[in-house]
Amino acid sequence: MRILFATPHLFPDVVGGSGLHSVHLIRHLAGAGHELDVLHPYPTRHFPDLPSVTEHTLPKGRHVLEFARHVDRWTGSRTWDAGYSDGLPLVRYLRRRRFPCIVNDHTWREFQPQYFRGFLRHEPRKALIDLALFRPRLWARRHLARNSDYAVSMGGLLDENLLQQCNLAPERILNLPNAVDVRAPALDAEPTPAGDPSRLLYVGTISYRKGIHILMDAMRRLPDLNVRVRLVGDGPMADAVRSANLENVELAGPRFGADLAREYRQAGAFVYPSLHEGMPTALLEAMWHCLPLVATDAGANRLLATHQTGQLIPPNDAAAPEEAVRHLDVQTTTHRRTQGRAGRDLVQDQYSWDVVGPMYEEAFRTAAAG
Repeated sequence: MRILFATPHLFPDVVGGSGLHSVHLIRHLAGAGHELDVLHPYPTRHFPDLPSVTEHTLPKGRHVLEFARHVDRWTGSRTWDAGYSDGLPLVRYLRRRRFPCIVNDHTWREFQPQYFRGFLRHEPRKALIDLALFRPRLWARRHLARNSDYAVSMGGLLDENLLQQCNLAPERILNLPNAVDVRAPALDAEPTPAGDPSRLLYVGTISYRKGIHILMDAMRRLPDLNVRVRLVGDGPMADAVRSANLENVELAGPRFGADLAREYRQAGAFVYPSLHEGMPTALLEAMWHCLPLVATDAGANRLLATHQTGQLIPPNDAAAPEEAVRHLDVQTTTHRRTQGRAGRDLVQDQYSWDVVGPMYEEAFRTAAAG
């Protein structure tokens, strides 16, 4: 097949799960023998080793809707067997599409409004921008879902978002999860017993949207426990974390590759208090490293944080992370290891690219045939 792949997210130009997802998906499709035209806004060549992938750098503009305008102009009257929009890049093209299109917005963020509560207090500038752009972005995502041939849901609450917010017929929703490359050098290792039980780990953006303020509040109420949390990442709330000067909270900064794998191996559990989500790569990586989970019920998290693998807690609930950490503190080492092993097995069986890649291939074949 010839596939058009339009994305504003490619790792390492964009650090995060969506950028990694696009890179892995492109590599899998190319490895399976498909030809791809990849449109993105970066001068970096991400796939010089893949002759079946042609990269086209288009102007980024001030925001993704401007990038979408450039994608629409570049596409013109060309045609492919199928197209894939990572987020909004094909939102303008969908009005006149000449070939079937699959769209994946990962989080469908504007369909998860719970993250707005308290936003102004913690990140006022970003909150004002998001509030001003909320309705245009909501329209764009509804337009994206309704005018595509298929919309991707990573499962969990995202299914409800697409059904209720867009009135999509169930057969137009593709349940395609996120995945991790378990063969990557930093991940391809035998499971090890959980690390220091007093050391909790968070990996991701240090921001309001990821629930950092809630985690900080929980740690303030836990000085009686011999437990500390290590925050790996950077973001707009990093200064607030430093100025809080909590003895049981450590800001480590960004980590990648082997350094990030070391963080997972040294931790005893993984905490993820996010307010809105798709299916977080960090949760999948933590599961592969046999860490029991504490994660909020946002996006597709409920598929990962189960009774077998950890604890699922409500988002935006200040008491929930504290109670979850206290529950972790009284768990036996055997119970933690059982949960960690269950998480690794779940990733191996359902959330590795060896499993998810062929599911995407079948989705593209279905779209092209239709």
